[in-house]
Amino acid sequence: MADKNMATILIVDDEPEIREILQTILSRKYQTVDTAENGIVALKMVAIKDYDLIVVDLNMPKMPGQALVSAIREQGDHRTAIIILTGHGTFKEAHDLLEDAAISDFLNKPTDRAELLFSIERALREQQLTHELERLVNQRTEELHQSQAMLIQTEKMASLGRLVAGVAHEVNTPISTALLSISHMEESEHSFSKSLNSGGITKKALGTLLESIRETAHESKNALGEANRLILSFKQLAVDQTTESRRSFNLHKLIKSIFSTLQIDNIDGIKTTITCSDEITLDSFPGPLGQVLSNLVENSLLHGFEGRMLGAISIHASKEGEHVTIQYKDDGVGMAATTVNKIFDPFFTTKINQGGNGIGMSITFNLVTGILGGTIECQSAPGEGACFSLCIPLNAIDRGHEDE
Repeated sequence: MADKNMATILIVDDEPEIREILQTILSRKYQTVDTAENGIVALKMVAIKDYDLIVVDLNMPKMPGQALVSAIREQGDHRTAIIILTGHGTFKEAHDLLEDAAISDFLNKPTDRAELLFSIERALREQQLTHELERLVNQRTEELHQSQAMLIQTEKMASLGRLVAGVAHEVNTPISTALLSISHMEESEHSFSKSLNSGGITKKALGTLLESIRETAHESKNALGEANRLILSFKQLAVDQTTESRRSFNLHKLIKSIFSTLQIDNIDGIKTTITCSDEITLDSFPGPLGQVLSNLVENSLLHGFEGRMLGAISIHASKEGEHVTIQYKDDGVGMAATTVNKIFDPFFTTKINQGGNGIGMSITFNLVTGILGGTIECQSAPGEGACFSLCIPLNAIDRGHEDE
């Protein structure tokens, strides 16, 4: 709203003399003062022009003041300040409107000039403060959304970093195998060269060399092929997690690849079980689903198995009509009901000073209910582990994402 002397005011009264007097008084202080002879005319004027304040006579023909106030509020206008002028026998109606916060104030007729101006000044000041408060709330809300978006992006990058570490560990084995095979080939070649230079080459020695070359080449080819497969898998996972691309994918393979990159099977004391048909194929977003599974695993490792040397994680997936249900379980320490009720709340964590940021499970909930178009529920009790039940459509709902 502009400065108060720029306020726009509408006077609604069925008595011409009162409209004229009020307009004369208020026009000296405020730039725009319009009048309407009844509620119907006033409602039409409000529909085409924004008013900062409306002075309404409560007792009018055609459309009483109370009906006009209700109609204005029902149109969604809760910002315009409204002052009611009451006459004999309408005090209760005006008081009820004030109690319901539909109006700013009510005055009895005949109205004192000073009292009217004071009431209007107070209503406009309260309105200005309300507008400023709304502006500050909207600003803080936007800042919160930006902070949350930054945290989500940080979490994605951290997830990608863990993915890189996992793949580097997996790729190391076939690369090492290939290097050993090539080193063995070099030794065989060196030995053969010595025999050749000394003139001691025999048919048997040549055959041994050729056999060694064939075996080494075969081992190297297999090892490098496995490394290539892992790298391609990593590239696909990286693309999925950073671009949220939609594609067709096999659920069993996705779960195995996530478990592999997180190196769960390499953690001493942790046992994993995957029960999922090889025939379940989704046309959805593998990146967000992979991040959901990663967050659930990390939640188990950070919270569920705290203080324990042993633990078990299981995933059971089954197709049910046009949906797939995924049940993730761990046999960790479990959670109290108060924690379960808040587990998907943004920034809620029981590890506030121990590295927890309270964003992982909130992201999980938003991914499942948002881009994946499904539902997620948590069940747990102290000492009974945790169970997360997901239900997502086999064919993701089109929410405006484009295949990339």
